[in-house]
Amino acid sequence: MEQVKENSWLLNHPKLLEMQSYGLGNSAQIQAALLTYLDLTEVKLWGEVKVHSCQDLKIIYLTAREKEESPVRVVVPLPSTEPLSMEHSYSSLSRLHSATRREGESAEGRESAVSEEEEVQEGVTLALVGRDSSI
Repeated sequence: MEQVKENSWLLNHPKLLEMQSYGLGNSAQIQAALLTYLDLTEVKLWGEVKVHSCQDLKIIYLTAREKEESPVRVVVPLPSTEPLSMEHSYSSLSRLHSATRREGESAEGRESAVSEEEEVQEGVTLALVGRDSSI
C-alpha cells in the first residue's frame, strides 16, 4: 500500500479499516478496493456503495447503484498487476455472482450482499486499478 502510505489521512479512512478487518491479507487488492470505493462515492456519486468480502475467493467487492432507481451493480476491484486468465476470471466471477444472491447470512456472519427483493444487474463489473490509481 505504498501509495496509500503517502496519504496518511487514508490510513485512518473508515472503509480502509473495514477492508483490513476482513483479514484477506492482499494489500494490493485492498488498495484497489479503497480507490474504487472512493471513485464511486466521491467522483461518480453512486449511491448505496457497500463493501463486502468473499472469503472463498479472498477478495473484496462492492455493491452500488449508479442512480437511485438503478439496479444494484456488483463491482470487483482488481489491481492491474494481478494476473488474469479468461478461465480463472470466468470461474471466479461466476462463483462471486452466485455468492451475491445467496439468501440469509454469509459465512462471515454478515448480511448477504443483495437481498432477494433488490434488482441486480446481470454480470459483474471489473474495476482495474492502475499503478497510477487510474480506474
